Amino acid sequence: MITGIVLCGGKSRRMGSDKTEMLFGEKTWLEHACDTLAEAGAAHIVCAGRPDVELGVFDVVENCGPVAGICSALSGQEALQDLVIVVPVDMPTLSAPDLIGLAEQAQSSNRPTFYLGSPLPFACPTQLLSERVIQNALGRLHAGETLSVRAFLSELGSVTIPFDGRTALKNFNTPEDLKSLPHY
Repeated sequence: MITGIVLCGGKSRRMGSDKTEMLFGEKTWLEHACDTLAEAGAAHIVCAGRPDVELGVFDVVENCGPVAGICSALSGQEALQDLVIVVPVDMPTLSAPDLIGLAEQAQSSNRPTFYLGSPLPFACPTQLLSERVIQNALGRLHAGETLSVRAFLSELGSVTIPFDGRTALKNFNTPEDLKSLPHY
């Protein structure tokens, strides 16, 4: 079973408007991210950094980036499944097969797995994300340390796998980026 986490607590400063509410086809980016996780098998989904939305939780340590959102979403969760898949809200072209490939590799290697060149999205066996690991990362962030997703996953023994080069791993952060978004 899979727990999905959507990272959606950013300020969207470069975009100029809330990315969770941006539309991709008929759905918001947040709806698309949640649906993609569900299609990939997520039985439980958490929206990190957005306590104002359904399934949302607040960042325990604010303004400290994606690792704070990941750890906040995991902290104290009793309903965690065997595997966690984390996606950013600003990758609306991401598909369920992309996530399934990560999940399969993470399960077979028993290690956090992300695509070469992009630490998000990633899949990680839940037992590697113990409350001790989560609280340690949150404590470091609270103390002012900068902790990237790549560094966090590396500390857990991550592996990378190749991606076929489609545009699905592109983050859309600015109005200029939207020009390359299909069907925008």
